[in-house]
Amino acid sequence: MSSIHKEELNWIIDAIDGLSTPSYLKQIIGRPTIPVFFVRVLQLMLKSLHVPEERAQIYAFAVTLLDMGQVMHDRVTVDSQPEPDAHRKQQLYVLAGDYFSSIFYQQLAKHQETEGLAFLLEEIGRMNEKKMTFHMAQETFASKVEEWEQMREISGGLLMALADFFHADQPEPTPWRDIVKELMVLRYIKDSGASCDTEAEIAWVQSASQRLNEATAKLEDDLVKDELNILIREAMPFT
Repeated sequence: MSSIHKEELNWIIDAIDGLSTPSYLKQIIGRPTIPVFFVRVLQLMLKSLHVPEERAQIYAFAVTLLDMGQVMHDRVTVDSQPEPDAHRKQQLYVLAGDYFSSIFYQQLAKHQETEGLAFLLEEIGRMNEKKMTFHMAQETFASKVEEWEQMREISGGLLMALADFFHADQPEPTPWRDIVKELMVLRYIKDSGASCDTEAEIAWVQSASQRLNEATAKLEDDLVKDELNILIREAMPFT
């Protein structure tokens, strides 16, 4: 990672660390876990799409917080009758998710990014529907491939929406849409610790990797491609 991008990443981390997180939330979540890989992909994509630096910072900060909020909400179980302590913990996860998400709204509203806010709100609605379908079917997936195929439409959703938003005035779709779809599901597989036990699973990962490399090749900036290839190597499962 270049020194410039390290500075940009550190700025995001410092800004999030500097938030006045309510004490009752700190008791349950501690120091917020910042999705560094997500931030690095986000920043590289915004640079590649030629988003002005100040505007890119606004969106990088806000959308990272939105992602953190969604992760908190995803940790809430669907147990209809949890134990009292577990119920309180779930409530705090909901509050933590609401807290981070509210700063996302505040930041975009503060900087009068109303179009971006409206665009992302629509995507959040679609993503929540997909997540609900995913979680309801999670116990009945016939294979890992079926799980990965559904997660492929979810894990990169925020990044795909941003790519569409900042590329809306162009006649051809941006390759970043396919890049983040494949990159983030491969990272999901790696983070989940899943093993690749069948020929179908191996073939699926190889196919996703091939689609990712083909989309990356369409980028025009060689420096961006070099940095993206570093991220791709980090995201690859079973390596």
